[in-house]
Amino acid sequence: MSDVKTRLELDKILERVASKAAFSLGKERVLNSEPSFSRLIVERELKRMRDAMQLVTEQGVLTFGGITDVSHPLDRSGKGAILSVEEIADVGRFIHGFMRLKKQYSNLDKTYEALDDLFESLVETPRLVQNISKAIGESGTVLDSASENLREIRQQISRTRHQIDRQTQSFLSKNKGTLVEDVVTLFHGRQAFLIKPGDKNKLEGTILGQSGSGQSLYFEPAFLSRLQNEYQSFLHQESEEIEKICMILSREIGSESTQLRANLETCAILDALFSKALWGVQNEGVVAEVTQDELHIVNARHPLIDKNEVIPNTYSLIPPHKMVLISGPNTGGKSVTLKTMGLFVLMTLSGLPILADEARVMMVDQIFVDIGDQQSIEKSLSSFSAHLETISHVIEHATSKSLVLLDELGSQTDPLEGESLSMAVLDHFREVG
Repeated sequence: MSDVKTRLELDKILERVASKAAFSLGKERVLNSEPSFSRLIVERELKRMRDAMQLVTEQGVLTFGGITDVSHPLDRSGKGAILSVEEIADVGRFIHGFMRLKKQYSNLDKTYEALDDLFESLVETPRLVQNISKAIGESGTVLDSASENLREIRQQISRTRHQIDRQTQSFLSKNKGTLVEDVVTLFHGRQAFLIKPGDKNKLEGTILGQSGSGQSLYFEPAFLSRLQNEYQSFLHQESEEIEKICMILSREIGSESTQLRANLETCAILDALFSKALWGVQNEGVVAEVTQDELHIVNARHPLIDKNEVIPNTYSLIPPHKMVLISGPNTGGKSVTLKTMGLFVLMTLSGLPILADEARVMMVDQIFVDIGDQQSIEKSLSSFSAHLETISHVIEHATSKSLVLLDELGSQTDPLEGESLSMAVLDHFREVG
């Protein structure tokens, strides 16, 4: 099917649609869109698309703010791993994000029945989000309110930091004659003062090292050594307390990871759905009606042709007719016509809107395409041989419910032989139905 998507250039259209997705999983889901050959599934997806386009038109685009791919931390927490502060913050933002999304939908002044089941499947976890919000700020920092112990440790850190600053300034003012520079410097992460080598025994403290020139010594007064040791001890306690908080929150996230993973999948489905709907609305598209065996597309416009240059055409294939032959001069639009008809069937079965005024599209069980030169150097096939190989495969597998698109049938060989081959192929497909 990937070959059919490429030959009909659906992959290029999906790239344009995916650019409107709000987050990576929605974009990925758009790019991986595949046609379904189940009528129930196709009709369900088209109903959703119809309602999504109506919602975008009437209410505007819903906000997916805060929703990101948190599958990795959810999987890790589900296996008992301790998440980092950043990962917990991401999970918290995701929960807030899908809760806001669900609230937006519930606050709309109109109902969109085909979308209800998706939004209802977003199960909220109020206790978890409350605990994360209490512990982790929006910027991803651990809040003092995370635990009483953390609050007390940070108060001690603040008091010690204040003592260090106050006593350091006092030392500077009292020992200006001894210091090489009237500033505090850092030596391997510890605050120190630069003194002359000859003054090292005049002050109580520790020599941490000397400058590169050997003209100065890094000196840490005794009072500063004690305070900095206390400060480092409190920082270590803070780190341990934060790790403990992360462990508790990780366990809570892990216990809800299955449901959160399901919510993430639903958000990806909704993001893909609304990116397709937005693309359809912006390009004045419609959602096709699915029929048993009728194709009727009014004023079809190929999505890859500039809207100011494209020439709309109406295409019909209505029973008892099951075959359309297109002839005409080179560059007359035969291939574009063929591609447009096939593309719009493929897009409809993939749950996408199509660019037309109105459309009815038949259900098919497979789509076969032989468009363009399929010459294979690797298989040493000529253009004609490549076409024959493709046609042989189609003849072998196509049923009366299949859509077959053949471009320049019987070309790349002697005209009389090509004509005979074309007639034989067409007769076969007519017999198959």
